[in-house]
Amino acid sequence: MIQPPLYDDPAEMKLHKEAIRHIVMHHFDISEEQVSRLYEIVLRRYKAQAKVRDFLVVLVGRRVELLLQKWSGRIFKKT
Repeated sequence: MIQPPLYDDPAEMKLHKEAIRHIVMHHFDISEEQVSRLYEIVLRRYKAQAKVRDFLVVLVGRRVELLLQKWSGRIFKKT
């Protein structure tokens, strides 16, 4: 099954990449690659159900941060 592109345009991609970097800055024990993978999974799920996409960056960012707080020290470790 082919998935549609995650980002609609370069501006949207830049916005989400900045959100990922912001999360990495607050979670020092997690690599940017790990945060990016988790963020993109959550983004795909939220985007598939969203009727209004204006606040996706906020909602996805909050969900990822909550997941990282819940899982801190268990799964993710910087390698």
